[in-house]
Amino acid sequence: NYDALQVRFQRRLSHGLQALIAYTWSHSLDDVSSNSVVGEQYYANSDFDIRHNFQATLTEDLPGRFQSRPLNAALSKWSLDLRFTARSGLPVDILGGQGIDPLTSTSLDFHANRVPGVPLYMQDASVPGGRQINYDAFTIASDTDGNPIEGNGGRNSARGFDAVQLDLAVRKEFALTERLR
Repeated sequence: NYDALQVRFQRRLSHGLQALIAYTWSHSLDDVSSNSVVGEQYYANSDFDIRHNFQATLTEDLPGRFQSRPLNAALSKWSLDLRFTARSGLPVDILGGQGIDPLTSTSLDFHANRVPGVPLYMQDASVPGGRQINYDAFTIASDTDGNPIEGNGGRNSARGFDAVQLDLAVRKEFALTERLR
């Protein structure tokens, strides 16, 4: 199940300068993207559920026409591309125990129990991104005999790090034939 709001702005700003800005606000739910090692399928956030995705691109065709044919071939048809991407973090599945399925004798992973009132994330300047998942926010779920069971934490209940990236490209267009570039 995928729902999204997508907005896009594309414009030629001046001769040779183009801009594209796009934003997607979405939510993806499923029950199969990461259930290969659990005993049941749980309907929850998809492994690829990215809630916010922003992209901006600027392209500039650099001017350059020269009388000399070799100089024109070397110094014309150059462009600069600038691309900025920012997106929210991907879901993280918190597992709290492992056991054996009595019917199939296969190994199963179980989700942890969420401890009420304990924050899910801790601020920590010594780790990349400045925050980490708080291990004290979870406990291993077990039955009265101490065997691991499925906890209340749920599938993909935490979020990983956001991603921000800036790319710059310099490119040149070559004419291979009259129609092929």
